[in-house]
Amino acid sequence: MTGKREKIWIVTREYAGIAEAGGVKNVTQSMAEGLERFGREVSVFIPKYGCVENSGVKAFSTEIALGGENVAVSFSKIYEHSVEIIFIEADIFSEKHAVYTYTDDDEKNIPGAVRGKGHIDADKMNSLFQLSVLKYAERTGTAPAVVHCHDGHTAMIPAMVKAGTIYCSDLRELFKDTVFVTTIHNAGASYRQVIYDFETAKRLTGIPENVLEAAVFNGRIEPFLLAAAYGKLSTVSPWYAEELMSPLYDSETDGLSGEICRRGIKITGITNGIDFYRYDPSEPVRSYIPFPYKPWKGDLDGKYRFRKMLLENIDLLDTGGVVRSGTLEPSDKAVFFAYQGRIVEQKGLRVLIAAAEILLQKIPSARILVMGQGDHSIENDLKNFAESHYGKAVFLRGYNKIVARRVICISDFVVLPSVFEPCGLEDYIAQTLGTIPVAHAVGGLQKIKDGVTGFLYKCAEGENESEVLGSLLVRLAEKVVAVNPKKTDCVQGGFCDSLSCREGLCRTAVCSDVPEYMKIIMEASRYVREKCSWDLVIKDYYLPLYESK
Repeated sequence: MTGKREKIWIVTREYAGIAEAGGVKNVTQSMAEGLERFGREVSVFIPKYGCVENSGVKAFSTEIALGGENVAVSFSKIYEHSVEIIFIEADIFSEKHAVYTYTDDDEKNIPGAVRGKGHIDADKMNSLFQLSVLKYAERTGTAPAVVHCHDGHTAMIPAMVKAGTIYCSDLRELFKDTVFVTTIHNAGASYRQVIYDFETAKRLTGIPENVLEAAVFNGRIEPFLLAAAYGKLSTVSPWYAEELMSPLYDSETDGLSGEICRRGIKITGITNGIDFYRYDPSEPVRSYIPFPYKPWKGDLDGKYRFRKMLLENIDLLDTGGVVRSGTLEPSDKAVFFAYQGRIVEQKGLRVLIAAAEILLQKIPSARILVMGQGDHSIENDLKNFAESHYGKAVFLRGYNKIVARRVICISDFVVLPSVFEPCGLEDYIAQTLGTIPVAHAVGGLQKIKDGVTGFLYKCAEGENESEVLGSLLVRLAEKVVAVNPKKTDCVQGGFCDSLSCREGLCRTAVCSDVPEYMKIIMEASRYVREKCSWDLVIKDYYLPLYESK
């Protein structure tokens, strides 16, 4: 490509491989690297938390006036896969050792911190972060063609530029040709970075009163309403966009979706992609699975070999800071169900626990694996569940990328009973690894094709969701339990057509022995591999969005 490359700034609180929390990390990394492949010059702005191990080259230091004090801020840079990463360094970031919540160490060292709870000074962190991006533009005299803001933590930047802030010089001329896009990754009540007090919002952001007043809803300052007034709004699936523009989903957004509908705000829904190569099970170095296999070709030998190895060495699941409760005992009719993700109310984990009780009562050979961290109360419920079903369930508290892949790889089904779900990545990862997703038909989980690439369930009015899900899990498991693999001496050198036998599990039923499930496994992994790449999403949707008026 000749000539000057178009600049795009991505502003985010998390980024894979640097600072990780939820699915935003994968989106921002894949988007940044994908845009570079399309010839754009990408800079990613992110706070440098205490957990960030990367060391950048210092660019410059400055002070930002914020709420009556001058805050020292430094900027440093590194390059990751040709993407420029610009760290924003300040004490308020470096004292935190997780992106959005307090860690055990934070609880010991920061007054008022509680492990697993959100940062007490989140409003100040968000304001400083956004003002720092503007200060960088002011100091360097540069502005990009596109500023892409991710989630409520960054959604006030368009207003700060176009309506002004007392904490920065007038940047309207510098940014006169810049397109502002704000992506809503989660508009749940506890996720969208609402500022509850008007005076606090005015003091921390420096945005004019009349501008802030236009973004007040139910007495709170809503960052996404500000973003809509000064730029474009997108979200991470067409289904979630429909929900956010409908008053029918007020309960999931604390009333915001109804207000968006009343204001006539348009939200563009673009389903997230996935970088298949990062999870490709045929490449052990990338997938972290030691035995290669190709689900899209019906080859699952490596999946079942790895399951056998892990069941014989269960301690391999509680490494890398992950703490295990419970264990898994072998069974010749075992069917494995998993959940991996954040442990929060949104994810429907109490529904999963109740459904798992129904499953284990009807199918004693079922096995349950849950991994994640978050809400203390739900963590305790999962720990108690695992311990009360010893041999049949494990709860892995914590997060480690390698262990997360192991959990999904060795399972037959991944269960996603989310109350609401903007897009979802775990269904993509599961399909890539030959594991069938079973999901509540909400938001972006509806990208699963029921009966073709996974299974979806809905609840009619008055139905108990746990019972609906539990009944579905029982029906799915029964088909595996009904399998009767050939009884041979294949371990001693005989031959058997069954996948389970070829892997030395000759008296164990496996999911792919059910023809219906093998068809789904192959179709799902093939579809994700060929149709869901970030390159396609960027080319077909994001580049046109950036260029549209």
